[in-house]
Amino acid sequence: MSVLPDTKIGQLQYFEVHQPIWAAAPTTIGLTAAAMTDLATKVLNARKAYGDMLAARDAARTATSKWYDMWSLMMSAGRDDIRLIKAFADAQANPATVYNLAQVEMPAPPGPAPIPGTPDNFKVTINPATGELTLGWKCVGDGNAVYIVTRQFANEPAPRYLGAIGGKSFTDSTLPTISGVSMPVSYFVTCQRGTVSGQTASVTIRFGAGGGGGFSMVENAPAPAMKMAA
Repeated sequence: MSVLPDTKIGQLQYFEVHQPIWAAAPTTIGLTAAAMTDLATKVLNARKAYGDMLAARDAARTATSKWYDMWSLMMSAGRDDIRLIKAFADAQANPATVYNLAQVEMPAPPGPAPIPGTPDNFKVTINPATGELTLGWKCVGDGNAVYIVTRQFANEPAPRYLGAIGGKSFTDSTLPTISGVSMPVSYFVTCQRGTVSGQTASVTIRFGAGGGGGFSMVENAPAPAMKMAA
């Protein structure tokens, strides 16, 4: 088993404690006065070096924190200046002249917006107190888009428009009162950006499925947008 501790600071503390003990009567334990003088010097040097290291770490942390603070202030001011340059350039007849003088890269013309995505992962919940049905879904590529929601019962020739929303859920408060087993109803959701529409996704719900006033839901394959009934 090792006499010395496992850590460097533990070893320093060990020799700080034992060197004076050994130096009190070195020859009685097989050591020399010269060896004890040498060890004392090296213990003191090690302690000073350890203190210097701790001070350097503190200084480094302080310097790093100051660097981050100064960098943040620089970035805030610099970004504000770039925004002013861009605003001034865009107000000119020839913006490129200002960008060239400032040596600031001119923004690329905006590319076409991505095609609106297709809703999926539908969730249906029904409020038993009010009978309202809430339909939720997920969709990718829907930036700056709205969702067109329509509804169609099995005996209707075409879906009826319910609304257009910016979020990924819709509450239908116009659903007729359900009693017993009723005919299926389908909800259609289309993601639309401007005049461009994605594929229409839909779910079909059958109330009273399995008894007990429950319902079953089937998520249908995406289909082209459908015409709505008047």
